[in-house]
Amino acid sequence: MFRFMQFFTAAALTLFVSACDKQTTETTPDTAATEAEAYTELENQLYTLSNASINNSSDLDLISFSRANSLYKSVLNTSPSSPTANLGAALTEVFGAYSDTSINSVIKRWENYTGSAVQGTHLFRFRIPASIGDMKVPQKELATSLGTMLFKAMSDPPTVAEMQAVLRDHFVPRIDYALERLAVVETNTGFEFPISGKMQGDPGLSPVVLDLTEVYVMDAMLRSIKAGVDQFLVYQFNLPSYTTKAAVEALQPNNTTFFTLAPDGLTRAAGIHTNLLTLISRLRSGIAFLKAESDDQGDDIIKKGSSADMDTVDSYLARATTWLTSTQTVEVRDADTDGNNYTLQINLQSFFTNPPQNPKQQWLPAYTVDSSASGDIIWRWTDQTYDAFTFPDPTLSGIFPNMTNTTLKRLMHVDESFAWMLEVSLRDESYMLDASTTVTVTANGQLYEPKSRYTYGWQGYRYNRFLILNNDGMPAQINVAKNGVTVPIELNNSLMVQLKSNAYGEIDVTPAPQNITAYAYGPSPRYVQVYLNQFGSYIIERRTTGAFAVIDTVWWTSYYYDDQVPAADTYEYRAQRTWYPYSWGNFMGIRANNYTNTVSINVP
Repeated sequence: MFRFMQFFTAAALTLFVSACDKQTTETTPDTAATEAEAYTELENQLYTLSNASINNSSDLDLISFSRANSLYKSVLNTSPSSPTANLGAALTEVFGAYSDTSINSVIKRWENYTGSAVQGTHLFRFRIPASIGDMKVPQKELATSLGTMLFKAMSDPPTVAEMQAVLRDHFVPRIDYALERLAVVETNTGFEFPISGKMQGDPGLSPVVLDLTEVYVMDAMLRSIKAGVDQFLVYQFNLPSYTTKAAVEALQPNNTTFFTLAPDGLTRAAGIHTNLLTLISRLRSGIAFLKAESDDQGDDIIKKGSSADMDTVDSYLARATTWLTSTQTVEVRDADTDGNNYTLQINLQSFFTNPPQNPKQQWLPAYTVDSSASGDIIWRWTDQTYDAFTFPDPTLSGIFPNMTNTTLKRLMHVDESFAWMLEVSLRDESYMLDASTTVTVTANGQLYEPKSRYTYGWQGYRYNRFLILNNDGMPAQINVAKNGVTVPIELNNSLMVQLKSNAYGEIDVTPAPQNITAYAYGPSPRYVQVYLNQFGSYIIERRTTGAFAVIDTVWWTSYYYDDQVPAADTYEYRAQRTWYPYSWGNFMGIRANNYTNTVSINVP
């Protein structure tokens, strides 16, 4: 079903509210009649909404909370402290946002742009709280919202800039109004609302009761929405036109209208921090209210659970407050290409109280932006070596107080972008690649150890990855050793360090078999069968007297058939392992001078 309903349907259930409360509020007959009319209007709208088939945003045009909102506000004109009217006005103010022509238009245009129904985001997750599991801080949403905003701004900048204006001028005021109304409700400790079965979509359902526990959680939900919206508004993403030229100009480090602090960004960012702390306070008030309840919990929406569960949530909220108000220390394990651990300091408060005016200049290393002939945007870092590549402020405006350029580059794996990445796979058909087998690389006299390695295939294969950050253009040599003894290696291609590039190859270090045998047949036909007793590629050599001579090369076999024996005589055979002629890598290697034993055979 159309997920945008998370904004209206889920939240709408909360508004099955009206009518009664345990505390008496002075009302005139006209006020009581208006409240009853508002309740009936809500009941009808929510019943229709609960049973409607919603496939896109246009289907929501049939449902409106505007009249109910007007009726509740009318009650507030004469009874401003009425908790029923305050809650009704608060919720219908938010639910009625879709009826705002500016908001409605942006939603439909975004839907047309994406070609699918509007997807719910954390901006529209206001709903009835169902359990203490809803008592949480939206840290994930806030952490990703800025990146999401930047991505959307580049994929459809005009729409995002327009959405910012609509959210700021039309949606945020509704949230602020709703929070003011909920603050009045929260002063009434005995307040309860019955939620009728019809409001739940089925008149046959039993009513349930909403009390201050849910009110506090809804307050927190609204503050979560407001924090998310405000995070979208801290920075501005304006483009003068839709052309590639304009996008390139916008992304320039010194551009002041794209991804720069909005005129009210500093105040808004600080407000997010204050709002999050208040959000946590409201949730903790909800926990305290729930723990203090002594009435029958059968018809409550959020029912009192075990004290341990509630204490766990409260403890989590207390920790969230600590994280938002002080510097914390965390241990990050296996965090860089060497698998090192780091102890980092994090000050989340700086994210809200010290936002950079221009993150493009203050957070990012120096860069340039241009466009290709085909209109693609080309991003280039100014510094093209690992040592020169630096962040202007590795602490990111104090979010990571003890961060250095060296640590930040390691944590972000910047070395992988600038290095020559050499990947070497060893192969041993005798399956003897244990921990005693090592691979290193030498370039310009400097020795490099692998950044990572692992063995697979029953110790038959060993993968090694090297990241070499210097000695560009210098010859490189691969060294293999077993139990500290060097294994001579012969490569089919010479290797040269080439920074910001990759090279891959396979080296066969399998020892040649020392148990080959031979059988002679003849004289007609006369031939010799040599059993190598190990699969591989071999150069076959033969002699009668004097030096051995190469007579053939065979690929991936374990025997050799020699039918070119010239005459009856005694022959000696041996073989040298060689590389297979086909490879998908940049080089191949073989153990040098890797000969089998010599076998002698009398040929009849």
